[in-house]
Amino acid sequence: MGEYEEEMQTVHVGFFEKIRGLMMHPMETFQKMRGDTLGEALRYWIVLVVIFSLLYAAVYPFYIATMFSSFEGMEGGPDLEDIPIWGTLFAGEVSIIMVLIIFILLVVFSFIGLFISGAWLHLWVRLMGGKRRYAQTVKAVAYAQTPSLLFGWIPFVGFIFGIWSLVLEVFGIREMHEISTEKAAIAVIAAIVSIIIIAVIIALAVIFLVIGLSSFPSVD
Repeated sequence: MGEYEEEMQTVHVGFFEKIRGLMMHPMETFQKMRGDTLGEALRYWIVLVVIFSLLYAAVYPFYIATMFSSFEGMEGGPDLEDIPIWGTLFAGEVSIIMVLIIFILLVVFSFIGLFISGAWLHLWVRLMGGKRRYAQTVKAVAYAQTPSLLFGWIPFVGFIFGIWSLVLEVFGIREMHEISTEKAAIAVIAAIVSIIIIAVIIALAVIFLVIGLSSFPSVD
């Protein structure tokens, strides 16, 4: 058994111990969880995703309804009775179907996003000298999402826990791949910035394409 395999023989960390450790002592907890299998990390993550999705799906329709209602009484504001979908989605009790749809979409896209974002981040981790497997990156991302999955559904302040999760992602990459904090931070930041740049380029390309097509004279 090699040196790395010996290091991977770590102690078992329980579900609630993981939550407490990641929130209070992340680096020590990531060190303990190096030996976790991808399946163990996914089971932990899926529980939190389901909880987050339920809370988000239940809270945000009310939040949106309240926000729209606040504009209704303003001068020039929309008359909600003139919006056909309003009565279905927001008037009176929030539609159970709407909540269910939001819940399912959140779970599905969270699952897909975990592996896609993990693959993209893993590319940058390897460029920064990380030698461990893709599964280690996915584990780091999954565990790092703990703050945002626990509290990210809270309106107005949820983004704070998203930032917290990014910090944990740096710690997770550092410990799972055993690289420096600086290299882990560069990998995480590069992965985010590059995605933003690509998204902006695509958006600009679409805008210029639409403008270009609209400039052609119509044929009667």
